[in-house]
Amino acid sequence: MISFTQIPTNEKIPGYYGEISTVNANQGVFDYPTKLLVVGQLLSSGSANALTKHIIADVKQAKALFGRGSQLAAMCEIVLGIQTSIEVHAIGQADDGASATAAGTILVTSAATESGTLYLYIAGHRIKVGIASDDTAAEIATAIVAAIDEIPDLPITAEVNGDTDEQVDITAKHAGLSGNEIKIVTNYNSDEVYPAGFTATVTQLSGGTGNPDIGDVIDAIEGDWYTDIIMPYTDSSNLLALETELEDRFSASGKMDATFSIGYRGTFSEVYSFTNARNSEYGTCIDVPTDALEPAYLWAAAVGAWEAFWSNQHPARPYKGLVLKGLKKPNTERTTTERRILLGNGCATWTGNADGNVVIERLVTMYQVNAGSIEDETFLDITTVKTFSHIRYDHNAYITTLYFGAEGKILTENEAAAAASDVLVTPKTISASSKARAQLWITKGWVSELIGLKAEVDSGDPTRVNMLMSLDITNPLMILATKLDMRV
Repeated sequence: MISFTQIPTNEKIPGYYGEISTVNANQGVFDYPTKLLVVGQLLSSGSANALTKHIIADVKQAKALFGRGSQLAAMCEIVLGIQTSIEVHAIGQADDGASATAAGTILVTSAATESGTLYLYIAGHRIKVGIASDDTAAEIATAIVAAIDEIPDLPITAEVNGDTDEQVDITAKHAGLSGNEIKIVTNYNSDEVYPAGFTATVTQLSGGTGNPDIGDVIDAIEGDWYTDIIMPYTDSSNLLALETELEDRFSASGKMDATFSIGYRGTFSEVYSFTNARNSEYGTCIDVPTDALEPAYLWAAAVGAWEAFWSNQHPARPYKGLVLKGLKKPNTERTTTERRILLGNGCATWTGNADGNVVIERLVTMYQVNAGSIEDETFLDITTVKTFSHIRYDHNAYITTLYFGAEGKILTENEAAAAASDVLVTPKTISASSKARAQLWITKGWVSELIGLKAEVDSGDPTRVNMLMSLDITNPLMILATKLDMRV
């Protein structure tokens, strides 16, 4: 029996009637709608209102919206410097009213005896300050302020101290913990040296306290689809709120899977302690050494950009070797032993390549133990989470289109009746559809094998079919262990 949704069964007027059905139109997997959300603080100098969502097409737009020198504009610049094919959305937050602002200083302790150039790095930005042999310490301080003022994208402001005219006072543009992430470094490159006779003492920015509440962002994006979230805040309260939100999104009723990226700055022990204390399969944390030039939130932005783009290419593909463009390689590189320990305790790692770039080594999640507090590596790699998300999205889209669309189906357990009708379905029919779909996933390289499949009508609800699909998903090739058995 053939059924129609538009042509009445009791039509009496002679003629041809044709309705078009798209139920079976999609012969491949459904495109996974990857969307990246960048969260961060904005400045009042930008045109955007706090907690307003914007789609970002270029860096100039981000700077105009969120303010030059803002945390959010800088994060968007890093993201767009790595990829431009994935939709990038951003939502800004005003500084928390209870936050304190970080501040630091540059004190010129000795003037130069020869002319030269001071190479200054602030939050990764390279600043050149010309120094003459006859400049006084106070004049050099004034020159430093002038050079800083020429770069509006810096996350700080500078002025000569009112009492000590050889001292430059540096203040973060944002109140909050983000200001403590801004590092001041001189002579990063090996060929950069102070002019003869010149010396200076840098006091790093400190004293920033508090972060905006991520709960406000969660409320603002309720019901919105995002697959990747870049998170600048690493305090426990905000992380717990975001992890809870993503747990809800990953639920069977939520079906709005998303993962998040953060970065954490510290010594090896500090980073280890931070990630070891967390347990979430939804997030990755990249290790940021204390001497990294860029703020940790920019490291998070670089990793998050790759997570969104690379998983869209193939969810099981490893991230090893991808360049974190926009970041300068820190002088501190973790040892092999340290990286191995971090990877086993919820922290993603990086290395330097031959070109001096920072590249991803392995992106592990912060998931470490199961519900029984037993060590568990089920979600060791973020690829596992991404692969399951792609599979579930496609299966949901396929089954919904086939059985729950405009051409509604009637459930029966009579195979003969179902075989003679396009409106009747049985658990066996649904099983066959899902089995065919699994073959597509195998072809795509998402699944290695469909181990088992079972569907049955629920014993207590005749309108419900319960299905069990056992899948062996693919995994990224990470290690090739070889024993070379030599014979002479």
